[in-house]
Amino acid sequence: MEFYRACSKTSPWNDSYLELPDHAVDTEGLLVTKQSKERVRHLIEDLPKKDRDLLCAYFLDEKEKDEVCVQFGVDRDYFRVLLHRAKDKFRVLYEKDREGLSGRFH
Repeated sequence: MEFYRACSKTSPWNDSYLELPDHAVDTEGLLVTKQSKERVRHLIEDLPKKDRDLLCAYFLDEKEKDEVCVQFGVDRDYFRVLLHRAKDKFRVLYEKDREGLSGRFH
């Protein structure tokens, strides 16, 4: 009996097992990300042209601040003001859109 019991013992998995990457595709996560990107693009299209161009140049095209300042003909201090205003306008549109989406599900 002791021989069979010794042979049937299992050894615990080492900790490296926990670090193995999960190769399963997160289709729900991909769908949510795709929907979020589309939603943001539609909201950006609803902004005034100057705000839309500013946000796209800085955030989507990832241009440097100095490059965007030259593009818009402003100094860095005024760029900061313009960026703040554009983000506020986007935030208002985003919150209105989010309220509209949540109202559809209740």
